[in-house]
Amino acid sequence: MHKTFSTSFTALLVMIALLTFAPGQVRAASQVGNGSAASCSEAALRTAVATENSITFNCGANPVTITLSSPLDVTKPNLTIDGGNLVTLSGGGSSQIIDHRTFGMIGSSVLTLKNLIIRDGYARGAGDTANGGAIKSYFQAADPAFKPTLNIENVSFINNDSTLDSFTGGNAYDFGGGAIFSQGGQVNITDSTFRDNDANNGAGGALHMLQSGLTIANTTFTNNTAIGATIRDSLGGAIYNEGLGGENIRFTISGSRFENNRAYN
Repeated sequence: MHKTFSTSFTALLVMIALLTFAPGQVRAASQVGNGSAASCSEAALRTAVATENSITFNCGANPVTITLSSPLDVTKPNLTIDGGNLVTLSGGGSSQIIDHRTFGMIGSSVLTLKNLIIRDGYARGAGDTANGGAIKSYFQAADPAFKPTLNIENVSFINNDSTLDSFTGGNAYDFGGGAIFSQGGQVNITDSTFRDNDANNGAGGALHMLQSGLTIANTTFTNNTAIGATIRDSLGGAIYNEGLGGENIRFTISGSRFENNRAYN
């Protein structure tokens, strides 16, 4: 009788474990905010980015802007930020918005941004510090297999700027990306808009891809510029692709529109 009870109790524990940790189970998204615009603060967003894997917002019925004083640091294996078409992430014209990278032995990192406006990001300085006015996504891992992937879905990038002041070695066109800079990873963009982004003294008014894969679908690029101090360094008014890499090692564009993007070269 004791043996039967032990066996039954063990089976019950196994069943509970299977129900609790079922494969493919998705953890519910964490909300930033408690229903008011004031509750959707920079501090609340930073806490969620550090602790959660999926983030949504509860900021009330009206659009809200969260202005960042420094970039959000993203290194975790998976993070999704969904603005619900009501949230703008802003750099206030003085800060980059997201620094996304693989790091150490953590593994590959996938960052997905959805239903957002990302605007007024700014990266300025010498060399790499000038890359990616809004987002810099790059390889910095101990294992070359650990790649960064950036997924952009229904996001508007507006008035983001990168400005290269100086550099040592290489060429000025090795730097830039008014909205996004990617190195050694994969960028997938769908149903999005890039408008009025600029790479000053560098390349890639909207996007700068360095040894990365790039897939674009149903996206519009308008009034982006790469205008530099020298003609030879001003490449890719909308997109500059310097070598293919990443997971898919391909560059594809479909169903997209390019209008009034400018570069010297």
